[in-house]
Amino acid sequence: MGAQFASSPLSVASSSDTAFSTVGYPSDVRSVLIGSSGALNSLGPGGILFDMTTSDPSLAVEIASAASAKGLFLVVTVVRKMEH
Repeated sequence: MGAQFASSPLSVASSSDTAFSTVGYPSDVRSVLIGSSGALNSLGPGGILFDMTTSDPSLAVEIASAASAKGLFLVVTVVRKMEH
């Protein structure tokens, strides 16, 4: 049990039903999720991806389309600083 090293998002997702992503920039989001070593390339059908990056809405649509084509679900859960 516990954390294990993985060489890529692809490697992590290949042994997971659910994946979470929080990265900095749209190019990073694209690489981590739909790039050649991206998580969407190895999550199995019915898998769920949570993208918690504050990014371009059109990129979220692109990722949702790629996820849907593979029988996956995308949940966009933007994380931002709360003002009190």
